[in-house]
Amino acid sequence: MSYDLKTYKMPGLTGRGLGLSVSVLETDMARKILEPIVNSQLGMNEFRQHRYDIHPSFTALHTNTSAVTATGAQRSVQMFMESVEEENLNQKSASLRGSLNCATLAYARDYRSELRSPLTVSLQLQAALESPHMQDSKAFIFTDSHALRHQAEASTKRFMSVQPRGLLEGVPVAIKDSINAVPFATTGGTEVFGQDHSVESDASVVSRLRAAGAMILGKTNMHEIGIGVTGANPHYGHCLNPWDTEYLAGGSSGGSAAAVASGICPVAIGSDGGGSVRIPAAFCGVVGLKPTWGRISSAGTLSLCDTVDHLGPIGASVDDVALAYATIAGPDPLHGPSCHQPFPHLSNYFKSDLKGLKIGIYKPWFEHADQAIVSACREAVKVLESLGAEIVPVIIEGLEDMRLAHAVTIMTEMLSSVEQPYRATPERFNDDTRMLLAFARLFRSTDYVKAQRVRTRAIAQHEALYAKVDMLVTPATGALPPRRPKGSKVALDLGLMTEIMRFSINDNLIGMPAITLPVKLSGEGLPIGLQLHAGPWQEHVLLRTARSLESALRFNATHRPPNFLDFS
Repeated sequence: MSYDLKTYKMPGLTGRGLGLSVSVLETDMARKILEPIVNSQLGMNEFRQHRYDIHPSFTALHTNTSAVTATGAQRSVQMFMESVEEENLNQKSASLRGSLNCATLAYARDYRSELRSPLTVSLQLQAALESPHMQDSKAFIFTDSHALRHQAEASTKRFMSVQPRGLLEGVPVAIKDSINAVPFATTGGTEVFGQDHSVESDASVVSRLRAAGAMILGKTNMHEIGIGVTGANPHYGHCLNPWDTEYLAGGSSGGSAAAVASGICPVAIGSDGGGSVRIPAAFCGVVGLKPTWGRISSAGTLSLCDTVDHLGPIGASVDDVALAYATIAGPDPLHGPSCHQPFPHLSNYFKSDLKGLKIGIYKPWFEHADQAIVSACREAVKVLESLGAEIVPVIIEGLEDMRLAHAVTIMTEMLSSVEQPYRATPERFNDDTRMLLAFARLFRSTDYVKAQRVRTRAIAQHEALYAKVDMLVTPATGALPPRRPKGSKVALDLGLMTEIMRFSINDNLIGMPAITLPVKLSGEGLPIGLQLHAGPWQEHVLLRTARSLESALRFNATHRPPNFLDFS
């Protein structure tokens, strides 16, 4: 079967043109007239003609086949914590301070040597949050100086009594605004949710971060309801790219990625329904991990697209991401899907030699991107080979149907999640959100069931593929970051959206893990990311491979965006 993933050239809409299109498509009569044309443009007519005589999979819950015991998993994580601490904290000379691989450990090192305290850091952080640069970046929706100081005082007392809770003690962490964190509201980037009160309790991931001593810095900006990949949001300001503020940070977890890239925190938490951790991480030159579906509890988050959504960490380096992952992954009785997973572990994390590792590459897919991106990612693949990995040609069939199955699934679930406020007061949503929700109303119940049959086939295909190779490699995105809209306008460019999401959505549909890391700067000075994909519960393999590549490339040690806030 030939490569079938299409390039969609559709006119972008903005301003009055977008608003008029929304008004027309939200009208019942006009929608019925336009439905055949829109479905043809979206590729739905062909999708509906395809037959899949297999049972639908309404979730991507994977079987626990791991032979790793609880003791073995705990030992590997403990060894990881001890090793990363030893490797980073023992670098005390001034010449080595700037080459620390793990930004989180810069805090831990200084706290333990009493060079500074969480309280003094909190004052620096608050000043930075109030600075014109950070205010203009729109990385955050909510911060609270009193809450931050309270956390810092408690953390400082624990250090004074020699009772730090772990390596994240006193480390600032940002939280995407679809995840509950006291004392903030959870708006989902809208003016619909969370407008009347703050949440009553933390999400499970936030509780685990607090238990490890982390200081919650605030709630980060996001594309409204997570439905877009640019980070444009007129409600709270467009989230700008720290590398060049004429460009956007990406979405939907743009604020989390921009916060990490700016230097104000080494770790942030995002959510990923169609690349929403990995796309902004790639655009902002940081590391983003989307784990296996159910690996990290989503209890205490907005329910927007449950069967494709995954929480995941964004970090300044692979070590930062691994530290956060080790802290927040694992079963949670408040979240049923998380209770069926094998024990999270980080076996062989520090083994930089990739000899014996087989990495698959589907050439037509890999090369279906902006040529600057393809060129940079080819160079990174050569580095993986030099580290001992074997590059294996593979074929992946039915990519176009996977794309459409993901689109039907995520859009239908998002429409279901916001249908009541959307139907009652659609004007409270942004025009790009309304347009996409109007498209979702064109999908049928039979489309949704067929999409889940495609999911079944895609899972089986990837399981067979990962029996032959350890992982796949692709670019992180098919296009570079888009430019910021003028003023408070939003734009909807479905062609560009498809380009940006090209290499991410399969993993959401099939619930398998993937990681992105920066490999080079484009001619415009914007980061280019590489993406590694693996089978269920193989986060440890992805993290180990990404760390080896990161160490060889040294991107985060030699490149920083303008106005970087250095708290190390």
